[in-house]
Amino acid sequence: MAWSSSTRATLATLFAPTLWFVHFLAVYIINALGCARGQWQTPWLGLPASSWIIVVVSVLSLAAIALVWYRQSTRGPQEGSLRFLLWLTGALSLLSALAIVWETIPVLMVPACG
Repeated sequence: MAWSSSTRATLATLFAPTLWFVHFLAVYIINALGCARGQWQTPWLGLPASSWIIVVVSVLSLAAIALVWYRQSTRGPQEGSLRFLLWLTGALSLLSALAIVWETIPVLMVPACG
C-alpha cells in the first residue's frame, strides 16, 4: 500500500510530538521501576543505572527526531500545504527535542528516589 505524499508528511509531522509523549512516559516508568528495584539504583559513573537508561532513551529519541526531520527536509521543494507541513514538522521537531532535553536535565541533577 503506497501512501500519498500528504499522508507521509502528516505522519512525519506527528512523529516528534508522539515520540516526546512516549519519552515522557518512559522517564516516569523507568524512574518508578528504578525506585522499586534496588539493583537499578547501583551507581555507575556517579549516576544510578536507571538514570543512565533514561539518558540512553533520550539520546535515541533525539536521534530519531533528527532523522525524521532530515528525511522530510531533503524531499525537495514543496508547494502549498506540503510546504507548511514541512515547516510545521521542523517546528514541532525542535519543540519536542527541547522538551526531551528539558525532561532529561533533572535526571542528571536530582536523586532518583529522593
